[in-house]
Amino acid sequence: GSTTPYEDAPYASTSQFTNPLCQGTSASSTQVHGGIYSYSLTSGPEPTQQEAELLFINFRDVHLRYFPFVDLSQYASALQMRQERPFLWLCIMAISTRSRPLQLDMSERIRWIISQKLMMEHERNMDYLLGLIAFMAWINVQPGSKPFFCFYTQLAIALVYDLGLTKELSKFSTPLLYWKSIGLNNPYSAVSPPRTMEERRTVLAAYLLSATVASFVKKMDSMRWTKHMDDCLDVLEKSKVIPNDRTLIAMVRMQLIHDEAISIYSPRDAMGWAAPPPTLYIKALYSKLHAVYQALAPEVKANDIVACRLHDTELAIHESAISQAHSPTNFPNTQRLEALFACLNSIKSWFDLALVIPLSTCPDYGLTFFTQMSHCAINLHRLQTIDDPIWDIATARTIIDLPQVLEKLAVRCTVAADLATASPNDNEEFTFVRAAKMLRMMKSFWEKDMTERMAKARREATGLPTPATQGTSVPLDGVELADFDGELLDDEWFAHVFTPMDL
Repeated sequence: GSTTPYEDAPYASTSQFTNPLCQGTSASSTQVHGGIYSYSLTSGPEPTQQEAELLFINFRDVHLRYFPFVDLSQYASALQMRQERPFLWLCIMAISTRSRPLQLDMSERIRWIISQKLMMEHERNMDYLLGLIAFMAWINVQPGSKPFFCFYTQLAIALVYDLGLTKELSKFSTPLLYWKSIGLNNPYSAVSPPRTMEERRTVLAAYLLSATVASFVKKMDSMRWTKHMDDCLDVLEKSKVIPNDRTLIAMVRMQLIHDEAISIYSPRDAMGWAAPPPTLYIKALYSKLHAVYQALAPEVKANDIVACRLHDTELAIHESAISQAHSPTNFPNTQRLEALFACLNSIKSWFDLALVIPLSTCPDYGLTFFTQMSHCAINLHRLQTIDDPIWDIATARTIIDLPQVLEKLAVRCTVAADLATASPNDNEEFTFVRAAKMLRMMKSFWEKDMTERMAKARREATGLPTPATQGTSVPLDGVELADFDGELLDDEWFAHVFTPMDL
C-alpha cells in the first residue's frame, strides 16, 4: 500500500537532519487519565541530539517566558521529553529550530500527525493537547497559507473537553447505563484521584490560548470558563511548584478581566438591552485589575511580559471611550477625556516596555505578544485620528508618535528574521520579514493619513478651501497606498501580518 512521506524510512535516512539516535525511538508507556498510550513518532527530518538539547533549553528558558503553558523542568533532557511527550517534543523543535528547511519539514509532519492521529484515528491524550497548544501559541513562525488558525484552536479545545479537563474527575456524569451497555464498569464510580498539576496548568493555558485567538481574528469565541478552572487557579497559586506558574496565573487572571471588559462593551441590541454607562464599570474593572497586580509576588511584577499584559488590559478597560467618541450623552465629556488619556498612557506604557525587551529574544515572541501589539497599535491609530472636539490629536502625537513606533517595530521584526534563521536565504517568506514590510507600509499610509487630517483641521480653522485632490499615492513593495483602506486596519488585519496563513 501507499505510505505518507513521513512513514517512508528511506526518506528519513537520506535527510541531513535525521537523528539516528532518536529516529524511531518508541515512547515509554505513560499512564494518563483515560488509558495508556505508547507510540513512536513517524519518520522524518529531525535535529541531531546535540542540537535538540540546545533547542530544548532555549525553549524552556526563553520561549516559555511569553506563554508558560508547560513545566519542562520535569525532563532531564530533550531525549527524555521525546520519549515521554514525543508530539510535544516535535512541536517544540519545529518552533525553536533556526533551520528554515527543517522547520518546513517538521511543520508538515506535525500537520500530518494532526490529521491522521487526531482526525482519522481519534486519538486523545495530553501529549497531543500540549503539542497543539505549543504549535498554536507560536504559530507566527510556522509555514502555511491555508486557513487553519481557528480550526486547530478549536481542535485543542475539543481535546480539552474529551479529556475532561474542565471538570474534576469526580464530576463526570456519564450515565451508568452507558457503561453497562458496552460491557464495562463505570470508570469513575470509585473515588477518583485529583487532577494533576499538569492537567490544571494545561486547561488554563488552553483557555488563555483560545481567548487570545478569539480576540485576534474575531471569528470564534474563547473556551467557556468553569468553576473547576477557578479551582485550578487557586490550587496552582497555593502550590508554588514552579516559578512560571505564577506568571501563567497572572496572565489568566488579567485575561479574565479583559474578557469581562469586552463582554460589557459588546452590543446588546439583539436582546433589547441598553448598554450601561461606561463610567459604571470602568472604575470597578480597573480596581479589580490592580488588586490582581498588587497581589503578585515581586518577581512576577518585575516580569516585563506580565507588565505588558497589565497595560494591555488597562487599555481594554478604557477603550470604550474611543468607540463612543460620538456619544457624549452616554459618556460625559470630562470622564471620556480621562478615559481617552488612560488609553493613551496604557499604550505608551506597553510600547515603552515592549520596545526595550532584548533584541535577542525577538524570534521568541509568541501569539499572545503579537495580539497585544496589534491591540495597542490599532487603538493608537484611532486615538490619533478620531474626530472629537474634546480630544487634541496634536497633543496625543507629542506623547507617543505612531509612525515612529511602527518603524521601531519593523526594525525589531527585521532583527527577529535574521536571528530566527541560520541562513539569510531562508527567511524571504518568513513571517517576520513580511511583518516588517507591512509595518513600514502601514507607517507610510498612516503618516500620509494623519498629515492630511492635520492639514484639513488647519484649513477648517482658517476658513481655507479644501483641495480637490490630495496628491499621488506612494507605492511600497508593489502596493499603492491610494488603494490601501485605512478602515481595514483592525486586529484581524494585524493577524494577517503576524501569522503565515489566510484567515
